[in-house]
Amino acid sequence: MSQEQHLHAQRAINKIKEIAGHAPVCLFQTKLGQRPIPTRPMHTAEVDDNGHLWFLASVTGSGAAQLREDPVVQLLFAHADEAEYMSIHGRATVVQDPTRIHELRELIPAGALDLTMPEEADAELCAIKVVPQDSYYWDAAENRGKSMVRMMVAGVFGQTGNAAVKGRLDAPPTARNRTD
Repeated sequence: MSQEQHLHAQRAINKIKEIAGHAPVCLFQTKLGQRPIPTRPMHTAEVDDNGHLWFLASVTGSGAAQLREDPVVQLLFAHADEAEYMSIHGRATVVQDPTRIHELRELIPAGALDLTMPEEADAELCAIKVVPQDSYYWDAAENRGKSMVRMMVAGVFGQTGNAAVKGRLDAPPTARNRTD
């Protein structure tokens, strides 16, 4: 049985940083009312101290254009090896600050740029900032030791032994409400 553990403020930000750090490439969805939902892999450049997630993209690409029309996004993270998952629903802002773009470019491992965008000059890039508004996580790795004991006990008594932790990630109000 899964245990509900809702995280608030700094604990929520820490969990967002932890899962995005373990699984930095997420499925970044835009135009959520459209079918099929436009989805692309994006490498998380940074989760800042406010819990905002930062990405780099082509300033002329379809993702940036879609965000200018509709800033609501869904981010899906999966780190299957450790059974950690996270869903972030939020608002994205396209940021064209050359200093910030350069800072973010330095944070992304060189090989990761090939996965999420073509090699481009910084002038052709934009930063995308996502402010989480409704987030949820699942983490079986957090209770891996307890999980093994519960599974053994469950096996003896013929029950299911799932020790996963799941819950809402409630960032501080400033992280949820600010988009700049």
